[in-house]
Amino acid sequence: MSYVQGAAQDGRSCEQNFHRQFSFNERDYHRVSLQAIHQQAHTVGTLIMSRDDQRGAPGADALCITVSGDTFQGIMMMMSRQPVHRPLSLDLLWQILERGHDISKRDWRLMRVAIVGMQNTTFIGRLFFGDSDSGSTVWDCDCRPSDGLWLALKCKCPVFVNKVVWAKSATSIARLLSGSTEPLDDEELSTTAALTTIRGDEPEPIKRLKREMAVALQEEDYVTAARLRDHPFLQTHMRILQLLREGRGEAASAMELELTRLIDAQQTSDRAE
Repeated sequence: MSYVQGAAQDGRSCEQNFHRQFSFNERDYHRVSLQAIHQQAHTVGTLIMSRDDQRGAPGADALCITVSGDTFQGIMMMMSRQPVHRPLSLDLLWQILERGHDISKRDWRLMRVAIVGMQNTTFIGRLFFGDSDSGSTVWDCDCRPSDGLWLALKCKCPVFVNKVVWAKSATSIARLLSGSTEPLDDEELSTTAALTTIRGDEPEPIKRLKREMAVALQEEDYVTAARLRDHPFLQTHMRILQLLREGRGEAASAMELELTRLIDAQQTSDRAE
């Protein structure tokens, strides 16, 4: 089979999957809302989603979704009611959807957005379009959760998260806000700038981990991002940065020596193998 033939078959397969209707049962989902936005850089931030049925309840959980690029800019501008002088990518999509609604014979619109599952540690989102008169779904399609959340905020439609996904990925709001160092709850997971900004004098293993972290966040691979964040090298590096921010230069220097020792020990072990 030629490359062109294979690509054509892949294209037909994608088209079939795109149009196959997704079976959505609301009983399998939690309805959620955007509770807060934590901004790390101009185009990077974390959306904190909470369950509607846990609002104000002790021990409530939250789902953290890292968003970047045009999508994050669009969400921030929308929430702060800033005017859009030139359309971003999702603004163009919204204009197309609005125009399609205006010229169609049915009052169809975006009915819901859902995070329906995980594939290779990546959240999978889905858009459900339907007839607002009957409430029935007409068609649905795959999407990045971050883009789906932008659209949900734009048209004020409900957002859902699959209960299995929530159970695996959500964290306690209390522990999140307290900065607990438990896996997946560490406040440093959302400190994207510190975990991805590479400086020239940093050891090469730290630079490599930061490059991998940047890729994981860009692809919304949060499980890999958490694993990288918990790496002993990055944990030590983050403690050094914290000591420097606190003005504790001597303690930071001692910790840098500890980081060098850890890296040397790892490299010695790798050579022995």
